[in-house]
Amino acid sequence: LKRFYMQPNTILFILVGLSLSHVMTFLKAKVGDAPVNRLSGSLVWVVGGLLLVTRFERMDMSRNTAVRDYAASLLTALPQDSILLTKGDLTVYPTRYAQACLGLRPDVSVMDQEIMGYDWYIPRARRHLAPKVRFPAGA
Repeated sequence: LKRFYMQPNTILFILVGLSLSHVMTFLKAKVGDAPVNRLSGSLVWVVGGLLLVTRFERMDMSRNTAVRDYAASLLTALPQDSILLTKGDLTVYPTRYAQACLGLRPDVSVMDQEIMGYDWYIPRARRHLAPKVRFPAGA
């Protein structure tokens, strides 16, 4: 899974946007607003259309089931009425998706260790996980 691939692109696109802004300001000063607006609008549609046509098949993730398969294999390997302690969104959200949307292993209780320290978590967990999970009285 490519998790952080967008961070370097963000810097690049900010610089491209600033550069284009300067070019647009220069062109508007030379030829006027209307022709530059028409040209820039046309370029946006052409470049967007080219990207869609040339890269759609490679970038289409509608048939990618890696995360769903990971969650399903994780849940199906557990014994009946297990408690799955997770840490981080790469495990929590796929397993919750598999339970809520795919109906897999509703008997398994998923608890995220990263949010257990928040004040609101224990009362919420008591409501949703009782009677399978018991928390200390002072918690």
